[in-house]
Amino acid sequence: MAKVQRAIESEKNEWKRARNFAIFMFMLKAGLRISEVRDLDVAAVDERYWRVTQGKVASGVWFR
Repeated sequence: MAKVQRAIESEKNEWKRARNFAIFMFMLKAGLRISEVRDLDVAAVDERYWRVTQGKVASGVWFR
């Protein structure tokens, strides 16, 4: 995990650094795999409550 954090912090582009950090934290907090994050769609994010309302995890259970 430390290698990932160092890679994020070493990104020179501020926007990409913030994006990568947000994705990393989302994966960490939600327990998502890379493939699950890759398959997410912007339409899956409920902007009003900032939660993911669509998606399927490996176990077959829908997450919110």
